[in-house]
Amino acid sequence: MSKNLLGLVVDQISPREIELKFDLSREEATEILTQPLWRQSGHLETRTLNSVYYDTPDRLLMQAGYSLRIREEDGKRIQTIKTIATIGSSLTDRGEWSCPVRGKKPNVRARAAAAIRPILENMKQGDTLEAIFSVAVERHAVKIDFNGAIIEAVVDHGELLAGDRQRFYELELELLGGDKEALFALAFHMFRTTPLRLNMLSKAERGFAHLVGGLLPVRAGRLDLAADLTPEAAFQSIARSCLRHLLANIAAFSRDATPDAVHQARVAMRRLRAAIGLFRAVVDDRLRGPINAELRSIAQELGAARSLDVYITGVLLPAVKFHGADPDFSRLLAEHELRRERAYQAAADLLRSPRFGYAVLTVAHWIECGRWLRDREAEQQQKTSSRTVVELASRQLSQSWKKVRREAKRRGFHTDEERHEWRIEIKKLRYACEFFSSLFDDGSNHEARRKVSRRLSSLQDNLGELNDIAETRGMNPLSETAAKLQDAREEKRVALMQSVDHDVSVLRKIMPFWKPRKPETVPDS
Repeated sequence: MSKNLLGLVVDQISPREIELKFDLSREEATEILTQPLWRQSGHLETRTLNSVYYDTPDRLLMQAGYSLRIREEDGKRIQTIKTIATIGSSLTDRGEWSCPVRGKKPNVRARAAAAIRPILENMKQGDTLEAIFSVAVERHAVKIDFNGAIIEAVVDHGELLAGDRQRFYELELELLGGDKEALFALAFHMFRTTPLRLNMLSKAERGFAHLVGGLLPVRAGRLDLAADLTPEAAFQSIARSCLRHLLANIAAFSRDATPDAVHQARVAMRRLRAAIGLFRAVVDDRLRGPINAELRSIAQELGAARSLDVYITGVLLPAVKFHGADPDFSRLLAEHELRRERAYQAAADLLRSPRFGYAVLTVAHWIECGRWLRDREAEQQQKTSSRTVVELASRQLSQSWKKVRREAKRRGFHTDEERHEWRIEIKKLRYACEFFSSLFDDGSNHEARRKVSRRLSSLQDNLGELNDIAETRGMNPLSETAAKLQDAREEKRVALMQSVDHDVSVLRKIMPFWKPRKPETVPDS
């Protein structure tokens, strides 16, 4: 809080918050507080915070990407508005505006509430801001001088009150002064004694998720890239969206280990690897290769659970239903359900492991502060003209398009392995189209984009089913029942190949939707 020349209290505005957040178990939260770094950094503050979060009945603020809370501490109330992370936004930076309030109701006329006033103008007649949920926190905080930066380290023991109670424990590292690199350096330093699990969900996002039944698996969101972005900025936006997609589904998996959560986590890693490949010339530092390899390895290890899900739901369950009380099919189903249970336990162990936590933290650091950024800055200083992402997108889309079409000409000679590699190239092209489509969205090519997306999706699905058939070939060599099921699946290959042929013939007639935008010309006066 600050005062003006007349001694009156005025709004305190902090427009930017730079922090990292990590999920903790109760034991880990206790363990962190005993680390020497905390004891050596001076006074450890312990305080109780009670916050109430507000929104309109139809959640206008949440949908617009804002949270509004009033926090009470030591008899004082502070109203804070924060931005909720958007798809391509920074992994560490968020907007934050605070001011004191006298009562328990939000003050939307305050200068610090300017960001949300246009949103609230769309409230329905008679609607008002209402308390949605509350969060009670026991906070342990210390300020740490680390690598020339001042960082506030906070361990929160929280209780979310939204109908019922939900306890959580988290670590927040907020940069108060200095370079963002030091924030990650401190996180890696703490990781040595307590493996950390990055989770960028705010307390507001936790609360809103709890209101709708908990964290659920999510699909990748649409990216809107500006045409004048540099390739570096575009990669950061795309990579951040992929990492948020991954973290959201890991959080959903931790709550409920569903097949869709595993599938979407693997999709997020594939998308991130595709982005790294598309921007290889931009991000090609010493960590690019190891990061790409580790993401590939983790996704493959999660693949066992995914493959068993597909086999059980797509093959065994329909067979058991069709054959009724046949004990052979029931035994085969029970055997694979046991395999799936073990595969899911292995997946849960992997996602809770220090290896995975370190990989995610490394990727986040690389996206935000990687050596490639410094290398590119040095290169750009030596150039007289700057490039935009549109040039890179046009080139990469064209190259990938040609490669997929070239391989399509020899599709009849593909082995299972070659067909699988072709499917990977198709997925890369599809992801590239999703990443870059907003750059070419001038309205006239909407139908072309829709046709390309639909045909690539169909090709990917048909080739995926062919790959599933190939993967289960020989899975149960001693089971006559499994052999019968496999024979029935093999009979579908002819129809699937015909569908692939049709997709390819249609795709070859579609004109690509990408081309560099022509610069606007100013008419001669």
